[in-house]
Amino acid sequence: MTTHELTEYQTVRVPWPDPSAADQQLAESLEGKSRLLRIRWLRNEQAEITAFARVGVVTFDQCQVAVRPKMAGGDLSALRMLDYASGIHALRQLPPQRRIETGGLHLRDLVCQMLARAADDILRQGPTRSYLTRERSLPMLRGRILADRQVRARFGQLDQLECRYDEYETDILDNQVLAAGLNLAARSAAAASVRALARRVAADFSALCDPAGLDPIDVAARLHYTRQNEHYRAAHGWSLLLLRGAAISDLYRAGNGQSRVFFFDMNRVFEDFVTRLVEHAFEGSAVEVRPQSRHRSVIVDELTGRPFGTVIPDLLLVRGAGATMWRRVVDAKYKLIGERSLDRADVYQTLLYAQALGATGATQQPPTAVIIHPGTPGSPHRLVARNTEGIRVARLRTVALDVSATLDALADRQHRDRLHAEVRDLLTA
Repeated sequence: MTTHELTEYQTVRVPWPDPSAADQQLAESLEGKSRLLRIRWLRNEQAEITAFARVGVVTFDQCQVAVRPKMAGGDLSALRMLDYASGIHALRQLPPQRRIETGGLHLRDLVCQMLARAADDILRQGPTRSYLTRERSLPMLRGRILADRQVRARFGQLDQLECRYDEYETDILDNQVLAAGLNLAARSAAAASVRALARRVAADFSALCDPAGLDPIDVAARLHYTRQNEHYRAAHGWSLLLLRGAAISDLYRAGNGQSRVFFFDMNRVFEDFVTRLVEHAFEGSAVEVRPQSRHRSVIVDELTGRPFGTVIPDLLLVRGAGATMWRRVVDAKYKLIGERSLDRADVYQTLLYAQALGATGATQQPPTAVIIHPGTPGSPHRLVARNTEGIRVARLRTVALDVSATLDALADRQHRDRLHAEVRDLLTA
């Protein structure tokens, strides 16, 4: 099957004669409200494909369309961002001889490969079992008899007994989550090697449990980890990312749950990546990091006093209290920001955040907001808002984050400590 590749926000024209009705319907749903992908069929048996800030792959009847990340540094970098942002941390724990093989694989296949490897490791260690309470009709007593049910359903009968008993089984949630993800990986992986590995491991897990009826929407909230099942955590993370991710609140998956569509919203991935990076950088310091703090008192109706809307900066850094309190707003923008390409809407938004939420403690500097964006560190934007008397009321700075270099630094403890120190300095200067 032909694969057409493009990067975020790119538009390409490709040969696409006589699209099927199913392809046209799928394309219409992809553009919809979520703006995953736009496809326009042209008269000369071609199609114009436009990508947005979603990366992944979708399978049509005639071809596949793969959107590869550009600003994040490629599919492997996007996978590493997902690994770090979601808290899986599986890639960091891989021994050198088992580093992930990326040659030609799309993001979905990379996630399938990570899930299959992690699940295979669990099989080698021995899958977790747990006692499950069963209630069944049996020809002999097992556990204890349910006397009230026996009287109602089988009064005077002794050939079948209504019993309640505990059974030590592998058909438990921990294994069901992996079985469901592996079944999807076995169906959807494009690379033959990944598909073969996923099928083999999926068959082993299907023999352990039945994932039918598993609801990926609420399953993550039901997962709890102890010393007995802690080794399942990474495999569960990859499986949930494949399934609909989102019992982890649908952060990254933007598809409809079908194996034909697999996309991640890189806006959300980058935002969560920056959030974890900043949280880790300020651990143990006097600065408190508040992600997604909600403020309803910033914009209000002057007549009624009611909130007009809610202001939610990505991060609010807070140090001290009272008259000496220092606060700084940080927003993550998954955009390429050049010397002259700073979006005016972003400027107005962040300057409002700075003026409404920022505080400078004992200094005389105006409150400051920071925009973090992917890019190569260079000349940052430094803007200031002044009133008509020329008094500075708010400042805005941009910080370019080299995603690939940051991921490399996070993988090494010595470099990680230096990176955290640099992040602290950039955001508090």
